[in-house]
Amino acid sequence: MLLNIAGVPGTADPLVTMKVNVLGLRMLTELLIARIRSGGAITNVASIAGAQWQAHLDEV
Repeated sequence: MLLNIAGVPGTADPLVTMKVNVLGLRMLTELLIARIRSGGAITNVASIAGAQWQAHLDEV
């Protein structure tokens, strides 16, 4: 099982937020996917801010 649970404060620079929440998640998953046993699971945890991304599209 792989649990991706990472985040930065809402006051963090948008680029830092993207690096942690998107790139970090992807890189870690790609590095470990071969080690996950058959029937294993990957869980990604995000904050409520993820539901409001369209309102901040110009910042991303």
